[in-house]
Amino acid sequence: MTIHRAYNLWGILFCGVMATSFGFALLYSVYSHIQSNGWQQSKATVIGIENRPKSAELRYTYNVDGKDFTGDKFAFLSEGTIFDKMLINDRYHVGDQIEVYVNTSNPNQSVVERRSLRFTYLWKHLLIVGFSGFLAVRCWHGLYKET
Repeated sequence: MTIHRAYNLWGILFCGVMATSFGFALLYSVYSHIQSNGWQQSKATVIGIENRPKSAELRYTYNVDGKDFTGDKFAFLSEGTIFDKMLINDRYHVGDQIEVYVNTSNPNQSVVERRSLRFTYLWKHLLIVGFSGFLAVRCWHGLYKET
């Protein structure tokens, strides 16, 4: 096995995994966004905000049919974790009463913000998937070019 063949195999593996993982994350976010359009609005209480260097997690509790649930999903679509961190820190405080959207068929699923499906939320993932896919195909082509 030549060194170029080994590089091509690693390139296919790495770029293929990148394209696949980012692609699935993108598809799951879009699918969840579409599904959440049918979820019911419910009152919730902010119980915690955990700030990290480049992100923040908003935790809240809500009640469905007399049973309490805890959620931490802020939005399915995002321009980035830093952007969402700024929104969370500006808009929410522990103890605030907020509205969340809850999946009534599975009350463990909830989200604070339902955003419109816009390119600004998708372009980074699409760029990574496209570029990684392109590189994987180039490595695949290089693998068979040698033989």
